[in-house]
Amino acid sequence: MPVPEAIGALAAPVMEAQAKPIRLPSLDGWRALSILMVLGAHTTHTTGFPEELRPLFLWVFDGALGVRFFFCISGFLITYLMLQEAERTGRMSLRDFYVRRTLRILPVYFLYLAVLLGLQCTTPLKLTAGEWAASLTFTADFASGQWLNGHLWSLAVEEQFYLLWRADWRPAGGWRCWCWPCRSCSRRCCGSPVICNGFPPHGNGW
Repeated sequence: MPVPEAIGALAAPVMEAQAKPIRLPSLDGWRALSILMVLGAHTTHTTGFPEELRPLFLWVFDGALGVRFFFCISGFLITYLMLQEAERTGRMSLRDFYVRRTLRILPVYFLYLAVLLGLQCTTPLKLTAGEWAASLTFTADFASGQWLNGHLWSLAVEEQFYLLWRADWRPAGGWRCWCWPCRSCSRRCCGSPVICNGFPPHGNGW
């Protein structure tokens, strides 16, 4: 085979993998719809909201459905990215996966917590020790909270999903976590939204 053709044959799989989009623009609209549902539901809790419009808003803007929908989009996208990495490199790096998630979420998250700490030191706004512990360990979905940190439960659910879903992931012939309790827990936790009657557990709303 001539050299140019040989180079082209070797480069074709790489170029094909690179040509596949990592970002899915079509999901942006669905994200916007789910966020709009949550924001619309939250407006019913604002001061001065007309009581006669509350049933209509809660019917049109189903906040709980919006949150569940957003979780589905997030789970789909994370799985899609893992499949893309496996197809592109032949493997999936556990370290790189968690590094990407850490850089994407933790800087802004801890900046928000730093703002809360500043408010606690300078204003009457206070978080209890338990609320701080739940916020710092991404377990807010298992604890009670107030309006300052109650909304962090949804991010805690996502972080737990990232941890458990990736630990149990195994593409064809690929890596799988050796710890069977972790794998068993991941299946139950990742499947629980399908059978749960409502969330968050502590009843803070969404």
